[in-house]
Amino acid sequence: MKKKIEKKERKHGWEPMPATLKVLFVLFIISAASSALSVMSIYMTGYPIFGYLATGYLALVLLLVINTFCIALLAYATWKRYTWTFIYAACLFVFFIANSLLSLTNVAGRVSALSKLIPAGAGMMPSMQSMMYNAIIIGVITGVAINIVFLALMYWKRNYFKK
Repeated sequence: MKKKIEKKERKHGWEPMPATLKVLFVLFIISAASSALSVMSIYMTGYPIFGYLATGYLALVLLLVINTFCIALLAYATWKRYTWTFIYAACLFVFFIANSLLSLTNVAGRVSALSKLIPAGAGMMPSMQSMMYNAIIIGVITGVAINIVFLALMYWKRNYFKK
């Protein structure tokens, strides 16, 4: 007689997910959706990638692949409780941290791209440029801090994804 080998499937979905991962899951969904909705602004201002500013259709592709598809895949993997989820999340968050820090090398490019959105007759006052520099730097530092927290939370709950 042959014994049937039954594959024991772990529970996945909302119910077995720890509260910490539930919060992250919802934030992943919101992040992916808001990234998909920011297509026009990224097309006009560009997408910072490793210290450079990608513009036009390349910026759109980078936004849709990295900030929409990759984050949505992370949400899906968290939901399905795949064993590779923690490693994928760690790689993704380290990428976001490195990309954000490297984008600080091109703050002038971001200010220049943002200044194109100001109507031609209005011009840009020097104090406004200074505020834009500060806002970009504060945004990058905040983004890095958030990604470090997300990485730490995923590390803390990494055993949830083990078989």
